Amino acid sequence: MKFVRYQKAGETNWGMLEGDVISALAGAPWVTREPTGEQTLIGEVSLLPPAEPGNIFCVGLNYACLLYTSPSPRDRTRTRMPSSA
Repeated sequence: MKFVRYQKAGETNWGMLEGDVISALAGAPWVTREPTGEQTLIGEVSLLPPAEPGNIFCVGLNYACLLYTSPSPRDRTRTRMPSSA
């Protein structure tokens, strides 16, 4: 048994995959594992990544040893802008 997130007819659902059959769940598997009774074949759906997208946070300067050894962008004499800018 594997948990999958899938899209069918524009609707996103969670389900349990057993063989080629997905049994729909009433919610995310960490909330409930209660099946709704709806079943569908894996070929009839689009599988999605097993996580719901949320906020993405990026942290710079997370390597303290590089903080003082890397040249500062202000120290560069030439700056080249990307061609898409």
